[in-house]
Amino acid sequence: MPTVPAPKIMAALLLPIIATLAVLGATKSLSEAPQSPPTARNHRVAVTVPPTTTTTIPAVAIPADASCPQWWPLAVQVGWPTDQLDMLDRVIFRESRCLPDAWNGHDAGLTQINQIHTDFVAVMGWSWPQDMYNPELNLRFALKLWQGKGWQPWGF
Repeated sequence: MPTVPAPKIMAALLLPIIATLAVLGATKSLSEAPQSPPTARNHRVAVTVPPTTTTTIPAVAIPADASCPQWWPLAVQVGWPTDQLDMLDRVIFRESRCLPDAWNGHDAGLTQINQIHTDFVAVMGWSWPQDMYNPELNLRFALKLWQGKGWQPWGF
């Protein structure tokens, strides 16, 4: 069997590799190659996801003559007692016609929170009137107001 000189063997082995690199567009020489091994690109990270919690809102019987029935479930969710929903419905309808963005120049939101409550709103971490246009925050604030003064702030 004839012997093949080492340079010819090396050329035979390297030629297909060099040709492949040229086709793939490799532009760096071997001296420019990184010295450390490449990092994995498709790695997975284990993440622990806490179980989801569900909030059960008690079923509320909304009377057929309710003026603002769309706000009853949210009112219950934020803590309004169900025995006060009829009066809350009257207040929301009279004050805002059920519109969360209602504004009359001094009062804002569903329950028309008056500007005299600006400091109390700030104590809760909110801003008046902007946050009073958010139905959830408006109903939460109205609840706190009602818990302290009853229906008096709304003239009842």
